[in-house]
Amino acid sequence: MESSSDLRSMIEQTLTMIITPDQQLIEKGQTQLQALELLDTYALALTEISIDNKRDISIRQLAGVLLRKYVSKHWTKDIENFIEPEVPEQVCR
Repeated sequence: MESSSDLRSMIEQTLTMIITPDQQLIEKGQTQLQALELLDTYALALTEISIDNKRDISIRQLAGVLLRKYVSKHWTKDIENFIEPEVPEQVCR
C-alpha cells in the first residue's frame, strides 16, 4: 500500500493533469482518479490537499469538489444512490 504522502502526491499529480487544456491528459487523469477512488484513504488525502495552503488554489478547489462528490456517493450504505466502496469507519472519525 502507498504511504499517505505518496498517495497525496499521486492525487495532486492527477489533479494537475485534469486542469490542463490537453484532452488526452484530462482523460488519463480521470481514469487514474477512478482507480484512486477505490483506496481507503482517498477521502483523507483529498481533505489534506484541499486544506494545504502551500498548494495551488486550483488544485485545492478541485480536491474539495471531488471530496464533496466522493462523500455524497460513498459515505454510508444508508444513503440513496450509494456506490461502493463505503468510506472506512476510521476515516469518518
